[in-house]
Amino acid sequence: MMPLWLMVLPQHREIVAARTLTAYVEGAEAPRRSAAVHLPALAEAEGAAGTAVRLALAYGLGANRPGERVAAGDAFLALAARGDLTEEQLGRDVAALVTGRSLKATRLTESLTVAAQGGAHHAVAAVLAAALSVLLPTGATAPANLAKLLPLAAECAERSRMPLPPVDGLAELAARPGSGLVVKSARRLRDAITHAAA
Repeated sequence: MMPLWLMVLPQHREIVAARTLTAYVEGAEAPRRSAAVHLPALAEAEGAAGTAVRLALAYGLGANRPGERVAAGDAFLALAARGDLTEEQLGRDVAALVTGRSLKATRLTESLTVAAQGGAHHAVAAVLAAALSVLLPTGATAPANLAKLLPLAAECAERSRMPLPPVDGLAELAARPGSGLVVKSARRLRDAITHAAA
C-alpha cells in the first residue's frame, strides 16, 4: 500500500509513515518483503519528517532482508542531504530498539555502512554517537553489539572531522586496559571527537 499512499498524499510523508509503520516493524522481524523497500520514495516525498518517518527509517535500517537494508541506507542519505534527518533523536530511537532486541546491531551496521559509503560520514557518526550515549552508560549492551557499532562510529568520526557531542560512557570504556576491538574502537572515537573539537 505504500506506493498508493504516496500517490494520494505526496506532500504528507509523516502521515503515510504513520499509517504504514506496522509494515516497517514487521520487516525487522520477518524474512518476507516489507515496506522498507519503499523508504527512498518516502524520504524523497514532501512534508514534515517527524517521529513516524524516523521510526520507519530506524526499523528499515534493521530490516531482515539485505535489499531492504540497502534501501534504508539510501533513504538515510536522502534525508541527510535534505536536512530532514534528526540524527540525535534517531540515535536514541535506534538505541532503544537495539536494547529491546527489536533491531539487530549487525543489520543496523550494514545499513549505516551503505550510508557512510555514500558520503554521509558525519550523519552516521552523529547517529551512532547519540545511540552509544544511551547504550554505554547502562552496561546492558552485549559486547558483540558494541563490536559492530563502535568501529563504524570511529571510522565515520575520523573521516568527517566535524564536531560531535560528547558520548556518555565513552571515556570510561576507552580508559579500560587491553587492546580488544571494543576498547580500541572506543579510543579511536574518543580521539576523533577530541581532535574535531580542537
